[in-house]
Amino acid sequence: MEFLQSLIGLAVGAAILIALLMSIKVVKQGDAVVVFRAGKTNPSRVHRPGLIFVVPIIDRPVHVPLTEQRTEAEVGSIASGSVMVAADVTIRWRVVDPYLAVVNVVSVEHGLKAIVSRELNEFEASDAMVYHEQVREAVEARLREVAPRWGTEILGVEVRRVERA
Repeated sequence: MEFLQSLIGLAVGAAILIALLMSIKVVKQGDAVVVFRAGKTNPSRVHRPGLIFVVPIIDRPVHVPLTEQRTEAEVGSIASGSVMVAADVTIRWRVVDPYLAVVNVVSVEHGLKAIVSRELNEFEASDAMVYHEQVREAVEARLREVAPRWGTEILGVEVRRVERA
């Protein structure tokens, strides 16, 4: 009987130790972590670099890089009348509010690409191929308008190529 009690005590102790080890997370320099508890979060659950404690199974940490990101948006074709145009756009951006970047948009990168595609569709094909700077300014203006809602900052937009597809 004593052997069974000590075996149960050992199993409980091991389970507690494993749960404690699973609850310690390290947030690396240049990252933030937004913790969802039972599927919900709020701005107070955003953690900066250092050690954090999460409740296993109940908490889900989402890592968010705060460093500068670079997104290549290759818009395969833009229909303008009957002319198809291909464009390559590079967007430099970074997250300034991890909470908004996780809660307000599923993927910042995919959202940025969608905005570039939508904005380029506003141009006539002949204008888009000739006026690179106007295309860049229009895309950047739209991105800068949307970025604060997603907790991001647009650092720069470069239109590398616009040509007939």
